[in-house]
Amino acid sequence: MGLINQIQADILKYTQDTGDFGVPIVLIAPNGFTVTINGLHTLINLGVDTDGNIVNSRKATAAISEYSLVNAGYPVRDNKGSINMISHKVNVADSSGNVKNYMVQQCIPDETIGLITMTLEDFE
Repeated sequence: MGLINQIQADILKYTQDTGDFGVPIVLIAPNGFTVTINGLHTLINLGVDTDGNIVNSRKATAAISEYSLVNAGYPVRDNKGSINMISHKVNVADSSGNVKNYMVQQCIPDETIGLITMTLEDFE
């Protein structure tokens, strides 16, 4: 097994296994198609301003295996074949079990290893 194949297998393992880092994430496409898939979720309330000072900020991300989404039939690519999940909704529970509702603000796919990282914004 080559290094890229090993990385792809590791991504599946660590994003899917809720005994490790994976958490259930609900994704809702603009057409209403909904799927629950395991992935990684972070919510960090700390940032650094342009002067290097620590500030209170909020940054949420989710990372999911493209392979898992495609296997679930979830629409990952647009009609041009590009990965585009902007405006998809994401619901995920925080460490207290409270479900947070987000919308994908930015989609940062790594098409070599098959990991899609999304920056999220609050959505009501």
